[in-house]
Amino acid sequence: MLEMIKLEQAQKTVLSLVYPTLKQEVSLEASLGRVLAEPVVAELDIPPFDRSPLDGYALHGEDTQGELPVDLKLTGEIPAGDYFNDLVERGSAVRILTGSPLPPGANSVIRQEDTEEVSGFVRIHKPVKPGANISRQGEDIKRGEQFNPGGEITPALIGVLASQGLERVKVYAKPKVALASTGDELVELGSRLAPGKIYNTNLYSLGAMVQSWGGETVCLGLVKDRVEDLARVIAQGLEKADLVVTTGGASVGTYDVTLEAMKQAGAEILFWRVAMKPGTPVICGRKGSKLILGLSGNPAAAMISAALLLGPMVRKLSGYNNYFPKRISAISRNSFNKTSGVRRMIRANTGLEPAGFTASFPEQQQPGVLKSMLYTNALVDLPPGAVLENGQMCEVILLDQWEGLK
Repeated sequence: MLEMIKLEQAQKTVLSLVYPTLKQEVSLEASLGRVLAEPVVAELDIPPFDRSPLDGYALHGEDTQGELPVDLKLTGEIPAGDYFNDLVERGSAVRILTGSPLPPGANSVIRQEDTEEVSGFVRIHKPVKPGANISRQGEDIKRGEQFNPGGEITPALIGVLASQGLERVKVYAKPKVALASTGDELVELGSRLAPGKIYNTNLYSLGAMVQSWGGETVCLGLVKDRVEDLARVIAQGLEKADLVVTTGGASVGTYDVTLEAMKQAGAEILFWRVAMKPGTPVICGRKGSKLILGLSGNPAAAMISAALLLGPMVRKLSGYNNYFPKRISAISRNSFNKTSGVRRMIRANTGLEPAGFTASFPEQQQPGVLKSMLYTNALVDLPPGAVLENGQMCEVILLDQWEGLK
């Protein structure tokens, strides 16, 4: 068992042991927010033919290059969804609507606003160059173009897939993450608070995070601070889910039971404690092909550890190619003078100013202060022993953006 390891080592350890879940086929309408599991190769050019992007007249651009206005004989009309088979001769024009195929012979389209119809003729008031106002076949999507797996299915991608006539698509199954909170002081929502008791928050905040990363939650509920109780719940979670997460009982106090409970559940302990604050008391165990992650019971610490460890795990299990929180450089808009021998993760809010990205952070940085997570979207990664001055450049981890391996 490794102890007090670096964050990067912890990330490398857990990510080397998790892989995307099973694939499943869903309707295109149900695919939004899922992760594409197989390559999609375009079988159609989009547009499938040269077409008009506007309402107007298809003609020979050369007929508009002389003295204007000029009258061209109107020889037909092409409604959307129809096709004009006759050749458009020089000196003539065909009325065309948005999306209609360019008729044979025509080499440009003039806007309706630049014309007027006069007794079987169309009068051209402005010149149009040959080739103008034509959406060329395949200029959007070319046949054979590939859309690779590992990315989130967005409304735009749904539109692209629909353009290929696809009704169903292969996606990764959502990983199931079982969540349990330990602590004799915890009570469920809806219960009456007795002296010394607090409402459980971690199951809800972490559950919401798991869902935002593409996973599904399996609630194991509250567990008393007893090794045998937590071991039993961990075993249940391993049967029901791809990954088990507990909060509380992961430190070094008399009633911190997670380490022993994992062992009693038959897990091999991979590491205990990560060298960062908040979020030091992290325990990771493995049983078979499944991992168990024990996080701090302090709400903010649990969310920070989850963002840096659990988030990448769930996103990789979900099939994403980009599962690491994105890092940027930013200008600090605060000072932080409290030194520590351990790497600090300071809750911060990023913004963009003319000088570049900025990071400001609330005064309260205690591991139990949950509200500080409400108004922040990032973490300032502060090395051991370092302080931060106003205006100083710092490294920032964005909690709502992701990137792949570099």
